[in-house]
Amino acid sequence: LPQLAHERTSAYLVREVPALSGTTPVAVVDMKVPSLTFYLDKVPEQIDMAHLEARLSRGGPLLLVFDEDDLPLAPPGALAVLTEVGRRGKYVVFRL
Repeated sequence: LPQLAHERTSAYLVREVPALSGTTPVAVVDMKVPSLTFYLDKVPEQIDMAHLEARLSRGGPLLLVFDEDDLPLAPPGALAVLTEVGRRGKYVVFRL
């Protein structure tokens, strides 16, 4: 159980990916991560994978949190405009 808690909470993600603690807006793609709101002290934007390309086309600074298992489901070319800035457990963080 401690290992499961270690992998499921976003506390470790926020600690290991310092960019998340900054002022850049954060979005969660195609999943719910309730603990992220607590550890960031702000509510992340929710993006459905089907609307990812539209959100990316709006531009602006943005950090996106994905479940690594969902990355193959991203629209073609969407990940090409993103830069990975960190990962922890199943979570991967990209910067637009």
